[in-house]
Amino acid sequence: EVQIKEDSKLQKIGKKAFSRTLIKSILIPQHVKSIEKEAFYKCKNLTEVIIPENSELSIIKEHAFAYTSIKSIFLPCQLETIEKEAIYYCSKLEQVEIQSNSKLKTIGPDAFYDSSIESIVIPSSVTNLNKSFRNCKKLKNVEFAPYTKLDKIANYSFCNTAINTFSLPASVQIIENNAFRSCNKLCRFEIPENTKLQQIQDCAFSHSGLETISLPVHLKFIGDSAFYECKNLVSVDFPENIELESIGTRVFSKSG
Repeated sequence: EVQIKEDSKLQKIGKKAFSRTLIKSILIPQHVKSIEKEAFYKCKNLTEVIIPENSELSIIKEHAFAYTSIKSIFLPCQLETIEKEAIYYCSKLEQVEIQSNSKLKTIGPDAFYDSSIESIVIPSSVTNLNKSFRNCKKLKNVEFAPYTKLDKIANYSFCNTAINTFSLPASVQIIENNAFRSCNKLCRFEIPENTKLQQIQDCAFSHSGLETISLPVHLKFIGDSAFYECKNLVSVDFPENIELESIGTRVFSKSG
């Protein structure tokens, strides 16, 4: 058992500090600003991480909680960065709570890979999503807080999730390679009229469950295999005045 007093002056939990130990629960003191690389790596008995609302935590580094058994995690408003694979292979993780006034900017590659979360609200402060929720096979609902600044859905961000309906933020200009690949339950993809979307890159929706898609007027580029093998796709709406300049190879091959 590890006990750190809540009023501790501790500011950093160092690299591999508790890695591969048998701890079951940990309280992160208020003044901790950084949880370093592999701090709790492979603590397979760790089910509870308590982070107070007034926490000063600003970064969770690579593999900090990877391969643990945590069931939920609270991310305080001062947190700005979740590095790649920080909460990787936490298959028992079902709930991620992010404060509404969050300063979170970056959710790194595979940060929540293979978790069991079913829903997530992404704060308006987030500007970098990259493979962040790949292989979260139970993830059904993704919401973006109003006034989001996100300008792209990066490579593999939601690949192989259970999302059914997705509402694209108006600010997004690019949907990158494989962003929604193998989302076989994704049947509705809503693009607002005031969208800034200009590019749908390679394999963005390949092997997804899309049934219909209405392409926006200012779309300029559709990459190779963007809608490849979307077997349920029966309707694609191209507006008469669409600004499309390039359509790649096999874009709709084996679809519908």
